Amino acid sequence: MKRNENSPTVSVIIPTYNRAHLVVRAIRSVLNQSFQDFEIIVVDDGSTDNTEEVINNFNDSRIRYIRHEKNRGVSAARNTGILAARGEYIAFLDSDDEWLPQKLEKQVKAFKTLEEKVGLIYTGICFVDPSGRPLGERRSTFSGYVFHELLKRNIIGTASSVMLRRKCLISTGLFDEALPFREDYDLWIRIAKNFEIFAIPEVLTRHYIHKQPRLSANLEAKIKGHELFIAKFENYLNNNPKALAWQLYRLAKLYMSKRELTTARNLLRQSFNKWPYPKVMLKWLFLSVTLMISNLTKNLKKQFKSRLN
Repeated sequence: MKRNENSPTVSVIIPTYNRAHLVVRAIRSVLNQSFQDFEIIVVDDGSTDNTEEVINNFNDSRIRYIRHEKNRGVSAARNTGILAARGEYIAFLDSDDEWLPQKLEKQVKAFKTLEEKVGLIYTGICFVDPSGRPLGERRSTFSGYVFHELLKRNIIGTASSVMLRRKCLISTGLFDEALPFREDYDLWIRIAKNFEIFAIPEVLTRHYIHKQPRLSANLEAKIKGHELFIAKFENYLNNNPKALAWQLYRLAKLYMSKRELTTARNLLRQSFNKWPYPKVMLKWLFLSVTLMISNLTKNLKKQFKSRLN
């Protein structure tokens, strides 16, 4: 397709923060696409490395560089890119991910043949480790009005697999910058309330899994984001007990990771009361026994110490 730099068909938005060593791979995967009518908007979210230098090394007028002077988070970076975008469609690519060469071509072709009520198209995903070794695939086939299915779980996955109609995104609203976690999942649900979703099961996106130590601050952000997410969609979840049960279960797992077992057990009980899944009940029983043994051990230690004194 003929290039149109003033009004490209697709705006590719790449948010990045201190990933100069990775963003080059992401950009090259866009430049190597079989579909070439695009612009690339790299939003540097306050990096302190040489990100700007490596972006400037690309000799391609389709690449635009925008910098935040302070780190504002991935939602703010994506929103900056959306507001600067000129394309009919918007595609997101995380700076540590990459696309297979036909990703844009197949999504644009699908949009051109589908009805206007389809607002989002996502692809299959290949999960890989930092060396590029495959770890597994995800090929979701959920299409149509999938709002209630999305309430239960994120069937779409990473933002890097998604392409949206720009007018659909603008009418729905941008990423919620108040959410420290699940900000992409939140947007998919809001879009699915009014638009259809379409799946391309073929793997066209490579999502890199980086092994990092679990930081308590990161876990706190996940818990806060999950709780805000549940509160935000409270009315819809209350009308869908199965979806609420699964959301409470996932929140309980986060609290288990934080070793707050009493809170986790209470959440599991609430989850089971909403929808009696056997695996939830088993985890609730396990935590209940664990806490009972822990409390018994503490009491025995106290009694033993008091006798020694």
